[in-house]
Amino acid sequence: MVIEARMANISCGIHPPRQKTYIRKIKNKPMELTEQEIDELTAISEGNFGALACLKAIIEVDDAVTRESLLLSIGDNPLLRGSKLYILWNDVCNRNLEIMEMLLRRAPESLIKDSIEGTRDEAAAKIVEWGISLLQATLDYVSNTRDNQ
Repeated sequence: MVIEARMANISCGIHPPRQKTYIRKIKNKPMELTEQEIDELTAISEGNFGALACLKAIIEVDDAVTRESLLLSIGDNPLLRGSKLYILWNDVCNRNLEIMEMLLRRAPESLIKDSIEGTRDEAAAKIVEWGISLLQATLDYVSNTRDNQ
C-alpha cells in the first residue's frame, strides 16, 4: 500500500518521489488520492500505524457517503489524531466503521473524548448509557406521535 510505504519511509526519514496513487478500485473505478490528500492522511495519523490502518479501512469503504462522512468527521475534529484515532477505532468501536460513523455523527464530543481517554470498560459503559438515552428518546417520540394521531 502506497500510504503504508510512505509512512514507513517517513518514519525512516526517506521521502519517496511524488506520484499519483491509486488505493483501491471502488465501484469499478479507481479511487485516486492526490498528494495533498495523502499528506493530510499522513498528518492525521501522526506516524501511528494503527491510525493509518484506520484511515486505510475508511478509504476502502465501498459506500462513498459513509467514507466521506468519516473522513470529514475525523478531519474536523482535532482530538482524533494519531493514537487517539486508533483508540477510537480499535478499542471503542471494535474496528466497526458503522459504529464509528454513528458516534462521530451523533454523539456529543464530550462522550467521544471521555471514551478515548478512559479505559475500554468505561468507554463501553458511557456509550451504552448514551445509546439507551437515544433509544428512550426515540421510544418517547414514537409514543407521543401515536398519542397525537
